[in-house]
Amino acid sequence: MASVVRCCVLLLSICFSRLSSLASFDTVMVLKGDHGKNINIQCATDKTPQDGVYMKRKKLNESEQQEVFHYYRDGTFTEKINVKVTLHEDHLPKLTATLKNLTVADIGLYWCEFYLKEKQTNSSVTFLWVTEKNETILHDEKNCQAAIVLYVMIALFAIILCILGFLCVKMKRSRESDTPSKKSQDSSIYEEMTKNRRGTTASL
Repeated sequence: MASVVRCCVLLLSICFSRLSSLASFDTVMVLKGDHGKNINIQCATDKTPQDGVYMKRKKLNESEQQEVFHYYRDGTFTEKINVKVTLHEDHLPKLTATLKNLTVADIGLYWCEFYLKEKQTNSSVTFLWVTEKNETILHDEKNCQAAIVLYVMIALFAIILCILGFLCVKMKRSRESDTPSKKSQDSSIYEEMTKNRRGTTASL
């Protein structure tokens, strides 16, 4: 719950802060990553050709932009800040940047600026939110607890089925055992009635 509140506060700060440099963007996507994990950020534009691209980042409480990396069309890749990045589909104008071993320091706005000579084209903006380490552990514990509850319910259901099956078999056997005794009792009554009739006939 606390992480949700913090995320909402950060989003509101984005809306009300001075982001004049982001005024030309039409789309903002939200990505959520876990502490210590990797995440993919799309870096693409529909305009071709392009000479190169800069990925940039703006932290929420900072006014200055940071250059994450620069990629040129000849395949030159240069990391600008201390962020572990790997490029996939390394051909312009569509790239996928993988940020590795995420921490809360990676939270911020990410976008790409493509350039062709003096013309610049911006990609969409990605807001990256990274959960804290304790939140990730708590999330894993909740998943583990849910799995344990599910297994316990399945085990109880199986035990109930076994008990019901045992009772059904026992009731069926008791009915089968009662049927011959009832038949023998009926036959003895019939024989007794026959003897009485014979005795009555003989006395006449």
